Amino acid sequence: MTISTEKDALLSQFSVLAYRDRSFLDNPANLPAGWTVKDDSVSPPFAAFAFQNNTTGEVVIAYRGTDGLPDGRTDVGCSPVSYINMPRGAINDCNWRKAA
Repeated sequence: MTISTEKDALLSQFSVLAYRDRSFLDNPANLPAGWTVKDDSVSPPFAAFAFQNNTTGEVVIAYRGTDGLPDGRTDVGCSPVSYINMPRGAINDCNWRKAA
């Protein structure tokens, strides 16, 4: 795929499609022409989908960002912090937190 506004528009479509469920994505009429969904990994709040171009074999991976209020609360809890006064060995990894 070459760099162009068409590419940007296509990638934007995949970004939007990442918020749909697999049954919607399995219908070829819901995807850009010539593309299929090949795989997904959905474990809320994480979700990613692999789309493949049937002609070129190119693969695009689209991830969901913040998805709903509980996920938004988790994101707020992951805001940057100052590490200047953190004790040695302290870990601030938001992936270890469980959403409420």
